[in-house]
Amino acid sequence: MSRRGAIILEDVRKEYRIVQKAAPRLGSLILSKAFEYFRHQPFEALAGVTLRIDAGEMVGFLGHNGAGKSTLLKVIAGITEPSAGRVHVDGRVTSLLELGVGFHPDLTGMENIFYNGAIMGMSKRQILDRLESIIAFSGIADFLYEPVRHYSSGMYSRLACSVALHLEPEIILVDEILSVGDAGFQQRALQKVRELHASGVTVLLVSHDAATMAAVCSRVIWLDHGRVREDGPSAQVMEHYSKHMIESSEKDGPFTREFVRSAKAIIQSVRLDPSEAFRTGDDASVVVSLHHVEVPVRAVVRWSRLTGEVLFEATSDPWRPRDGDAGTLVYQIQNLPLCPVDGTVSVAVIAAEDGRLLDQMIDVAPLRVISDSAYYHFATRCDAEWTCAPLAT
Repeated sequence: MSRRGAIILEDVRKEYRIVQKAAPRLGSLILSKAFEYFRHQPFEALAGVTLRIDAGEMVGFLGHNGAGKSTLLKVIAGITEPSAGRVHVDGRVTSLLELGVGFHPDLTGMENIFYNGAIMGMSKRQILDRLESIIAFSGIADFLYEPVRHYSSGMYSRLACSVALHLEPEIILVDEILSVGDAGFQQRALQKVRELHASGVTVLLVSHDAATMAAVCSRVIWLDHGRVREDGPSAQVMEHYSKHMIESSEKDGPFTREFVRSAKAIIQSVRLDPSEAFRTGDDASVVVSLHHVEVPVRAVVRWSRLTGEVLFEATSDPWRPRDGDAGTLVYQIQNLPLCPVDGTVSVAVIAAEDGRLLDQMIDVAPLRVISDSAYYHFATRCDAEWTCAPLAT
């Protein structure tokens, strides 16, 4: 008997009707005319997706916001019906998509564990067998007898995530699991997902974190405006996706090079060393060449993920060239602390006295950090030493 957990999608489409407000005609205040102020426009979230995922695979999904990743998982989960096409899911599905769906706000955390488990088709005995693990995993044992309406959003999500991860699914759908709870809980959740996969569970993972995707997925599917743009080995797809994001940022972003360049532009060029890829622990530098410097300035270097999350930022001391109006500022890093990541480097020049923005180059250079070590779940690492000594007797 073949193992369950396969997923097949054939030409799946999902269309939404978006209500957009149109400009009203002046003087039209009659209620019967109110509907003329609105028009319905179709939005195709999925535009003919065809793919097959075999039982036991762990597949990652990449794509810009609105590319169709979450909609695709909802279609597979049965939360949303496709507008066209065929979806075949062979196996019991657990979704970590809209955490807490099925929780009753007036019930306590403990009551909701049983309530949510029953909705998922678990018997009372099955829930009791997993209860201790669910409570320990959630980390909110002290609040289990409080109504969940009093929970913070983090506590609510952690309990919902804990219940969902202990349902012994055959297919698990995960949408941005690393946004739930604190760093410790995020790691426990990711480790639990990896354990489920090791036991034969099919895992579909949506994440903007390229390092996480590289660490856990051997196959990645890149969605672009509702279509499969690329489907292949994770390293290959993420490299192409990273290049595309950088090129799109330079072309279409709100702060393109053309937008900030002018006859009196201060930033002449920006160079990264090494130019191809950084390696965790190596020395690295950003070289900023300036001209037309008329007042004391500071340079600001920002390192960001492709999603826009700032990894770190550094500001130089006040500087003005002594001879002429040109010069070079070098931001030198010894022992680069970044873990594997794909992102960009941006540079700005501000007036040293009042902080006025004088020039900037957003996403001027691609940032790619690689590593031989397993620092997959953190943005940075610290240089530190362990020491061991026998206890005094």
